[in-house]
Amino acid sequence: MSAEPAPKSSSGPAVRTSRIECTLDSDSRLLASLGVVMAHAAARAGLPEGVQRSFAVAGAEVSRQMAAGSAEQGTFTMHLVVEEFPDRLEMTFDSTADAKAGGICKHLKSQIGDSILCEAGDGVVRVTLLKVHSAAKPGQHS
Repeated sequence: MSAEPAPKSSSGPAVRTSRIECTLDSDSRLLASLGVVMAHAAARAGLPEGVQRSFAVAGAEVSRQMAAGSAEQGTFTMHLVVEEFPDRLEMTFDSTADAKAGGICKHLKSQIGDSILCEAGDGVVRVTLLKVHSAAKPGQHS
């Protein structure tokens, strides 16, 4: 797992302010830890506690759905990238799980109110959750 602050730009489009990246094998103990990573990113962005929890729950549900979709496959790898921008958080899951992106998205859209983007191709399923927020006040980052 790696985490890094992003370089700041004085002009141009919004640049990310932090990035957390990790790659996990199909071990339920590792997948269970993703909620902590996502809650940390939401707290760092200055989101209210209830939103932090819902962001973590949404991410855990994505990973659970991807893992469930690969139950017969046995093993898979999931790559998670959480990027913080001044106006949003993006949580992207890439998985080699043999899951159908459409089924995952249909289920998640009924459970989660935030934007969900899904793609599948070349043996990889990508699900991106997007949490839009107002710019955090200075000093809220820890």
